[in-house]
Amino acid sequence: MTRARRSLRSSPNDSEEELNKFVDHVVGVDAQPLVVSKEIYDAGVTELTLQQVQQIYRGEISNWSEIDSYSGEDKEIQAIGRAEGSGTDTSFRANVLGGPNASMEGVDVRKGQNQQVQTLVANSNNAVAYMALAFVDEQRVPPVALTIEDTTYEYGKNLGAKDYPLNRDLHCYTWEDTSPKEAAFILTMLSDMGQERYVAANNYVKLPTNRQEQQVSKLPEPEQGSPQDYIGGSS
Repeated sequence: MTRARRSLRSSPNDSEEELNKFVDHVVGVDAQPLVVSKEIYDAGVTELTLQQVQQIYRGEISNWSEIDSYSGEDKEIQAIGRAEGSGTDTSFRANVLGGPNASMEGVDVRKGQNQQVQTLVANSNNAVAYMALAFVDEQRVPPVALTIEDTTYEYGKNLGAKDYPLNRDLHCYTWEDTSPKEAAFILTMLSDMGQERYVAANNYVKLPTNRQEQQVSKLPEPEQGSPQDYIGGSS
């Protein structure tokens, strides 16, 4: 990856012409599930719609009794957000609420670290939050599904889907043409073995097969076999 490292260190200007010389390779997904307090999950809230999440964080829904699936006692919602101005906060506003500066009047408390979010949700009986996959604890901080129109995104199933709004791609970049050595490194990351050993093992989400195949197809042919030989259970 020598050429890629040298190019990244040079800090190119942000002109479109300069940036277009980078080749973007997506190798995994950093997905953030929605989580709720155990008491809320046990009271029937195992799924939220995108509209409900928007209404909660905008302050339009403030009590769990306003969620149809909730069967517990009257309880105010404690909506947890991330540190204002952070990348996680901006991403949530943009992808869930409609814009990077969208209002979040429903937020009751903000935390900067995933560990802090996990602890607060676990120690509360009325919280909802979003946090990194690695901090999900199904017994203490259970994840809930998110339904958008006709698609339901569930923990452990399809949070790596491109249309799931609470995820961010993990990237490798090469400069201009991808060399054989660079391609070999990236192909290792994209292979079935690499997705298990380097992506899933570090609490990130493996690429769905269609995205895996799409990224592999961008690479030059290896010296032996085809890039497609490394995915789909054939590696």
